[in-house]
Amino acid sequence: AHKMCGPTGFGILYGKKDLLNAMPPYRGGGDMIDKVTFEKTTWNDLPHKFEAGTPPISAGVGLGSGIDFLNQI
Repeated sequence: AHKMCGPTGFGILYGKKDLLNAMPPYRGGGDMIDKVTFEKTTWNDLPHKFEAGTPPISAGVGLGSGIDFLNQI
């Protein structure tokens, strides 16, 4: 994000839907889990599957402002 005039420590994952669906998440928690039983865990749909924990909301707003700035120059 900082390369687009946004805050550091924040980014965007971009990929083909079929490849992202085939990949397992690398972290757990938050809204990324759809269902948990003793037998298995079911992941949520994209993009939530890769969003573990509480998102940095203010960093997302900052990135949006950076993108708006770059679109104006």
